[in-house]
Amino acid sequence: MRHAKAEDGFGKSDFERDLHAKGHKRLVKAVDYCKQQRVGADIVLASAAHRTTQTAEIMIRDMGWSPDILHLDKNLYLCSVGSVLDQLYALDDSVQHAWIVGHNPCISDVAYTLNHKVSHWLPTAGIVALRFRANSWQSVFEAKNKCLFTFLGK
Repeated sequence: MRHAKAEDGFGKSDFERDLHAKGHKRLVKAVDYCKQQRVGADIVLASAAHRTTQTAEIMIRDMGWSPDILHLDKNLYLCSVGSVLDQLYALDDSVQHAWIVGHNPCISDVAYTLNHKVSHWLPTAGIVALRFRANSWQSVFEAKNKCLFTFLGK
């Protein structure tokens, strides 16, 4: 998932930018859509930047998930596809449903790298849900996967 729309952040660093009112509105739509899809989560990995943290916290709260599943990581702020894949490879195999909340271009590149049929550019509050045929997170890159849905935030 890409974070929801952020404010311009005049006088703030990019890392400190908060969600814009439009971002909050799109998150309501994202939550509604995810509830219709009966989406679950065992873990949510999110960039520690304000807008991604806020996006993840709102999704978790409004989906009714435990706040304990949120794991913030500064390394997801300016990341590479490889670093995100390393995060996935490190997941415990008891995790069935993992979310990553991040920034473009990385989050879009990760989705596209894992499944070339998905949009190569996620808009704010955009979501790509993939299902992998894998017994271990360490084999997720090589595993066959299916795009369950794409939500483009509108």
